[in-house]
Amino acid sequence: MPQVSVIVNTYNSDCFICETIASIQAQTFSDLEILVIDDGSVDNTINLVSEIKDSRIQIHSYSNAGIAASRNRGIEKSSAKFIAFIDHDDLWHKDKIANQLQVLRENPSAGFVYSYIKTIDELGNLIRAYPAVEDARNAYAKLLTKNFFTYSL
Repeated sequence: MPQVSVIVNTYNSDCFICETIASIQAQTFSDLEILVIDDGSVDNTINLVSEIKDSRIQIHSYSNAGIAASRNRGIEKSSAKFIAFIDHDDLWHKDKIANQLQVLRENPSAGFVYSYIKTIDELGNLIRAYPAVEDARNAYAKLLTKNFFTYSL
C-alpha cells in the first residue's frame, strides 16, 4: 500500500494534464499512487493519460458531477494513509510531498499541512506568491477567518 494517494482532478485538461502528471512523477518521494479522476472530459485528456507509462497511475472516468464530487470519488479510491489533491492545471515543486510528510511526522498531532503557493500564467510567468502563515501556532485561528491554503496532504 502506498503512503500517499495523489488525487488529480481533471476535466477537459488535455492542454495541461501531461505537465501536471510529470510534476507528480518528479517528486523526490515516490511511494505514492496517482489517481486521475476524470469528471466527464470530452477532449483528449483520458487518451493522453493512458499513454503515460507509470504503474502508479490509475484512471477513473465518471460523468460530469463537479469538483467536489471528483475529490470525494478520489478519496473513495484512495488506499494510502495520506491524501494530496492537485488539479489538472497545477504543478508541484519536486520536494513538496517529501517536505510535507516530514512535517507531519515531526508533528503527529497535526491535522493538515500546507505550504506557500505561486500562481503562474500559461507561460510560467509568476502572477502572485502567497506565503505560508509564519506563526503556525495561530494557523487554526487564522484559518477560521480566511482560507490561506489550497489542497494538501
